[in-house]
Amino acid sequence: MGNDGRAVVSDKAAELEEAKGATPESLGPILVREDLSGIRVRPYGSTAVLTATNAAEFRNGGEVSTIRYRRTTVRLYRERRWQCMSFHGSRILDP
Repeated sequence: MGNDGRAVVSDKAAELEEAKGATPESLGPILVREDLSGIRVRPYGSTAVLTATNAAEFRNGGEVSTIRYRRTTVRLYRERRWQCMSFHGSRILDP
């Protein structure tokens, strides 16, 4: 579960649905691409904290917009893979 840079609270099911991509009949904003920068990973045993700056580009009808935010993700290594436990995004407001 987490909060993204649009202040949307989502769970695993919502994240998986968004990752599927848009269909022609989709309404509302559609994630077009994401670019991460300034990635830093701090491991603590089987837990890791990742911080980064994210630029997410959305399309809503004919309009395209980019939202920038700082992202923190907590991951846990279990069942031989890294799993996302929580994330938070704080929007970076343009001056």
